Amino acid sequence: MKNEILTCKDCHREFVFYVKEQRRFLSKDWKDPKRCPECRKKRKKTYTGTMNCRKRLVHDIIRLKEMAA
Repeated sequence: MKNEILTCKDCHREFVFYVKEQRRFLSKDWKDPKRCPECRKKRKKTYTGTMNCRKRLVHDIIRLKEMAA
């Protein structure tokens, strides 16, 4: 196993997929990453923010239903 050069599907820049990362991905049965570390962080931050908004929305809906009852 050796370091691989991959191309990010978002920013189209090349990045190194290091052996250490490859082992971790293999151990978790994940596919090779499609995004560079920077784009992965941005995507994760966006996704996490979206999930937090949904959780708050659901919480607010439940609270309003309880108040109406």
